[in-house]
Amino acid sequence: MGVGVIITFAHRTSVILGVASLAAFVLYLTPMPELYHANCERPCHELDWPMICRVKLSLESHQLLGSWCADCHQNVSDCDIKDCLTADGIPRYTLSANRQLPGPAIQVCENDILVVDVTNRIAGQGVAIHWRGQPQKETPYMDGVAMVTQCPIPAHTTFQYKFRASQAGTHLWQIHTGNGQIDALFGPLIVRQADRREVHRKLYDVDDPNHIVVISEWPIPDKTETTTAGSAALLINGRAQNKMELDSEDPHYKHASTRFNVTGGKRHRMRVIYAGSQIGCPVSVQVENHQLQVIAMDGHPISPQVVQSLILAPGERIDFVLKADQTEFLSYWLKAETRPSCHRQSSSYALIDYMFRPSKEPSSLSHLNEETATPQTKVLSTVTEDECSKSDHICLPKIKSMIKLPTDLAVEKMDLTLYLPFDFVTVPSHTDFPDPLLKPRINNITFMFPSSPLLSQAADLQESNSLCSNTKRPKYCMDEAGACQCVHVIDIPLNSRVELLLIDRGGDDLTDEHVFHLHGGSFYVVGSKQGLADNSMETIRKLNVEGGLLEKNLKDPVIKDTVPVPPGGIAVLRFKADNPGYWLLHDQKAAHWSQGLDVILHVGNSNDLPSVPENFPRCGNWVGPEYFLI
Repeated sequence: MGVGVIITFAHRTSVILGVASLAAFVLYLTPMPELYHANCERPCHELDWPMICRVKLSLESHQLLGSWCADCHQNVSDCDIKDCLTADGIPRYTLSANRQLPGPAIQVCENDILVVDVTNRIAGQGVAIHWRGQPQKETPYMDGVAMVTQCPIPAHTTFQYKFRASQAGTHLWQIHTGNGQIDALFGPLIVRQADRREVHRKLYDVDDPNHIVVISEWPIPDKTETTTAGSAALLINGRAQNKMELDSEDPHYKHASTRFNVTGGKRHRMRVIYAGSQIGCPVSVQVENHQLQVIAMDGHPISPQVVQSLILAPGERIDFVLKADQTEFLSYWLKAETRPSCHRQSSSYALIDYMFRPSKEPSSLSHLNEETATPQTKVLSTVTEDECSKSDHICLPKIKSMIKLPTDLAVEKMDLTLYLPFDFVTVPSHTDFPDPLLKPRINNITFMFPSSPLLSQAADLQESNSLCSNTKRPKYCMDEAGACQCVHVIDIPLNSRVELLLIDRGGDDLTDEHVFHLHGGSFYVVGSKQGLADNSMETIRKLNVEGGLLEKNLKDPVIKDTVPVPPGGIAVLRFKADNPGYWLLHDQKAAHWSQGLDVILHVGNSNDLPSVPENFPRCGNWVGPEYFLI
């Protein structure tokens, strides 16, 4: 019996030593992180330590086609000089980040630590930067919403953001102020995964860091005025190009285009970001003679869909695979165009250039063509249109995620159901203009930002009479039932299961849907349908409880952080409130959310939050001492 014990002990010891040796070997081969890395763009491996990535962003005014562009109008090579911004080719001043338009792309690996020094050189304007797509689960103070998570960054000062890039995918960093011009400052935030963690890795051969398509609106100035006329062009990676210029024999136009190089016979992952801006029309994207295999939305993988074009709303991101399967090694246009429903039509083009012939025989190309026969689904769209009823369209309710809905969210009844009807109410104008004003509301409340950041200076607001909810309003609102303006906060218990219904009650003149973005995490879009908001709220609640409101996907709904709400319709979202903090839910268009189409979801309580960072900036009201004149 003693011998058996000795043998068992020896066996266990050998197993432990073997595991320890294996761990030591893995650690030996795994590079340790250095203090900082100026550039973290690299292939991602699951055994690598996260890097600490140091980035510096300088926000300032910059002149388009300025003196640093030399002779760009005549000499095409001068257009690519460092600091030369072209946009639509009209010389004027604009705002830029590191003298780039759009701002520099930040490309890291999953779970890298980002340390970003933001220097604000915009005179007289405070700013904050929001990192769209990143939940900030460990660092709610770094979400970048002025007067909610931090004080605005004053002019000529620097604020340092520190957070973990925990959510992989195609994302966006952007200024968050409510000023349409300043909110046009943005750039890509790409968080890559190790190949073994990437669900769709087998579907593409190349993930080129240069294959990022950033679409944005660009205000067109009135020729007779110094201000904009309210119209906008589309830019692709900071440049505008129309079809006439693209077809021109003039080499200047060809050179000035945004270009993406591909290798014939290879499958290339393309990352599309629609930053939007002041007008916020949906856009369609297509590539001449090519099909698009859509694989991800807002950084989350979806069941692949091969289509001829895709339609997305401002703030959304879509990844697709482009098969370079053309036997003619030429240049093919990539087109971005506002939808016909938008009252301002605009389009812009870029070029897809075939640079190299494949190493395989030409027969391999015809095999690729056989694989990519004309798809039955021609259009993938996140916005609601009449065409969504057609068999060759797939719209948001029918798009499926590769990740199943968690079982605790797949039941009929959630812990908390929030009904958020939003509309626009007419209020008298108190200015010299006689026309009444349209004021946005959520649950009959127009949101206003607090005098101190809710997250970092909550104690300063304890005695404030500006905080409100749907059931508790300040006294000054009693006489203004149609236009109550206060800091609208909804308390949500930590770890509760939440169903949230966004209900478009109308009142504005938009024909396109409103688009809402949630900070602090993603949600499952379990349902979306047009034309339901005409029902009374009592009817909507009853139908939702009884299951007759709309068809819900409780199996594999798409995961997003930005969702279009159908005009006059309802979007139903579900999520688990496991991220404590104050998280803004707002309309995507700056002109709307800055006027009050917002609400704050307060998850958990003060005991659930991490400590306020040391020496974190403070701001708020100040009243000086009383002075007695003698």
